[in-house]
Amino acid sequence: MKRLNPLAVTVLAALVLLAVLPRTNAQTATKYSNCAALTQDYPYGVGISGAKDKTSSSRRPVTDFEVSAGVYSANSHLDRDDDNIACEEPYPNCPSLNQDYPNGVGLPGARDKVSGNQQPVTTFRVSAVTYQLNTHLDRDDDNIACERH
Repeated sequence: MKRLNPLAVTVLAALVLLAVLPRTNAQTATKYSNCAALTQDYPYGVGISGAKDKTSSSRRPVTDFEVSAGVYSANSHLDRDDDNIACEEPYPNCPSLNQDYPNGVGLPGARDKVSGNQQPVTTFRVSAVTYQLNTHLDRDDDNIACERH
């Protein structure tokens, strides 16, 4: 009976594992153009293991971000506060938020408050997570931040 070469068996097993295991490195991770796109897949942001959210005293730190070194590495350009978590923090102002969400962002079922002859904004992005991070930008308390009329 012919014996199998142990080296050949090891190499074959390694190749099978590489073909079956999911890839999570930066070369295969999606690179997102902005936080609006990233938070569609990772609502609380993405970071590396052990990262801590930098926050002001008025906001609770985000702790439920996705941990993925590969995805973070591909998107570290979106980490605005250099805390090793991308897209977890609120926008500083409406012009910044409107770059990613041109018509604002609000809660499901929110209705734009209007006055006079203004038409209500109905094309805002519905995202409870993003809105909750940016309630400080909801100037009229209608559950829509940075809507444009």
